[in-house]
Amino acid sequence: TKVPQPPAPDIPEGMVNVGPSTVHTTTGYPLTKREDYQTLRYLFENTSFEINRQAIDDAIDAVGDDGVVTLAGGPCSPIYNLINNYTGLEQFIFDLSDFPEEVEATMSIMAEKNYEWYQLAASASPTALIRCTDDLDSKMISPAMYETYAAPCLKRYVDICHQNAKTFILHMCGHIKEFLPAIKDAGVDAIHC
Repeated sequence: TKVPQPPAPDIPEGMVNVGPSTVHTTTGYPLTKREDYQTLRYLFENTSFEINRQAIDDAIDAVGDDGVVTLAGGPCSPIYNLINNYTGLEQFIFDLSDFPEEVEATMSIMAEKNYEWYQLAASASPTALIRCTDDLDSKMISPAMYETYAAPCLKRYVDICHQNAKTFILHMCGHIKEFLPAIKDAGVDAIHC
């Protein structure tokens, strides 16, 4: 549901108005049964990526020497993607307990596609910074789950970025103190909160 937004006030210098805001509420998640994981794997296996180099070049030209352009929107960890977009937290926990092989196979395929995105972005983008939003926190999952399902993916994202001379920025907000050792071990360059 789109909520009408009042006109934006004058934007301070150095800021950009990215357009009208929208608000949405998830009333149901698309994965509700075991078979849905097979469908999601098929969708991810048949996804391809493009980097809009012209948009990046335009942003770099617009910013000039006054700032730095970051390629934001890098894929998050598969566990966060599943919880946030496909199952919700409770269903994810039930599914991981009831049929872990389905959930883990799906996360594996999601991760492989994410690695493809990072390889393409890191090699094709002229920006020095790549950012990923991964709003997991310790009120959502345990540190052990984070270390098992999120940190290895982040490490691979970081490795791909570093192999291409890119800085990897991780956006997380919430209760992340317990995750900091795993984030450090993954080699994340900075956390944006």
